[in-house]
Amino acid sequence: MKRSFFVMLLMFLPNIAVAKIIFPDTTGDELNSIYHELTNEDVAGFRNSSEEKDRYVYAIALLNGRSDLELEKNCKDAISILKNLSLNDVYDATYALAVQYYRGDCVTKDYDLALQYFKRSAESGYGLAQKKLGQAYWGKTLDGLVEENDKKALYWLEKAGAYGDEESAGNVSYFYREGVGVQIDPQKSFCWQKRSAFAKYSSVKGIGFLKLAEYYESGYGTEVNLVKAYTYYDLSGTAGSEGKSRLRKKLADNEIEKAINASREWQEKNNTFVRSYHHLQRQSDGSYR
Repeated sequence: MKRSFFVMLLMFLPNIAVAKIIFPDTTGDELNSIYHELTNEDVAGFRNSSEEKDRYVYAIALLNGRSDLELEKNCKDAISILKNLSLNDVYDATYALAVQYYRGDCVTKDYDLALQYFKRSAESGYGLAQKKLGQAYWGKTLDGLVEENDKKALYWLEKAGAYGDEESAGNVSYFYREGVGVQIDPQKSFCWQKRSAFAKYSSVKGIGFLKLAEYYESGYGTEVNLVKAYTYYDLSGTAGSEGKSRLRKKLADNEIEKAINASREWQEKNNTFVRSYHHLQRQSDGSYR
């Protein structure tokens, strides 16, 4: 009897909307890849599809038009699709609307409405919106949208950094290193730089590693560890060459080998390789020469 009452109670509870993010990648690479590889068959299928992902990609195509696909720019249909998706809690679409109202593309420019859409998307957990809001409050992008405010910038950049955006986490590290809107805190700066280096979403992999190597070399916010510094300089690719050259004068051969092994193991595990990897050969004992 208790079970029946519980089931009936659930039937009368209000539906709770679930936020949906179609393309979580804050770099936009996934969406851009799909967009640039669209075919006539894709467009024909998306036109009548009820799938949210298909509708979103189709709306983006309509915003721009694709002459190679004989698809004309259609602002009315594009904005209509995005608004419907946004109402259904697809926050990629909410972000896209924010951008349109900020630019005045396909709609009348409206900063107030753009900000509402940016905030709604960011507050719902969309990392790209969080990143852009943080940069806007920092005065680095979206000029005129908001008044500069370092504390609000830090708030949103921390959100985006925790979401997995490399650039935002690196920005937060900079805030704590330079005292932008907060007191200087070496430990927090180091922690955020480490998060940046291993972030899920990265436009240019290696930038985070380079700065992390510098932290380990100087002991800023952490203990000096030259082996780890060498490892991260190596993972930085050619940008870390100067750092490695400097550390070779301070490290023993076995320490350098340990650092290189750690670098190679990370690259193999993550299927991400820097140029120096291909110039070294693994030996039978697992070391590199």
